[in-house]
Amino acid sequence: MKDTHKGVIFLFLAVIASSTILTVDDRPWEMAFINKQPEQDNDVTLIQSQILAGLDPTENTQSTAAGPASRKIKPTCIKGVIARDKTADLFDGEPYASVKRAGNTYIEITQKNTYMIKGKFQTQSASVVTQFPDDINHELQLVKRIGDCINLSLYLAKIKY
Repeated sequence: MKDTHKGVIFLFLAVIASSTILTVDDRPWEMAFINKQPEQDNDVTLIQSQILAGLDPTENTQSTAAGPASRKIKPTCIKGVIARDKTADLFDGEPYASVKRAGNTYIEITQKNTYMIKGKFQTQSASVVTQFPDDINHELQLVKRIGDCINLSLYLAKIKY
């Protein structure tokens, strides 16, 4: 037999087998787009109407299996001490507070009134700056009052002045 004849016969048998399976299968379909029942669409229409009304459905519906989402937005902060070689720098052991914004880490050495910025791709170095933007200063003051930060020593191999 030619390959085209074999292909046509195989396709014909596949169509017959699939139609037989679908007619014999008595399981109810549980797909919403096939089995249109109004009780299945209630949740979707409720959420759609909330969105169209301007409500945030994540605040008005039940929490998911992952648990309730925290509604308080706390600044992510890290506090601790600077870790350096004691002979290399005067910042070794000095306490600091830092916040992250747009990939940069803004570090304030609290007792020395020194400000540093650690860039997005700087892992062990930071640059000393004269001041931070006002919103970063406000966030750092908030962090100092909250005190609910991650406690971590910051290793800096190089500080650029």
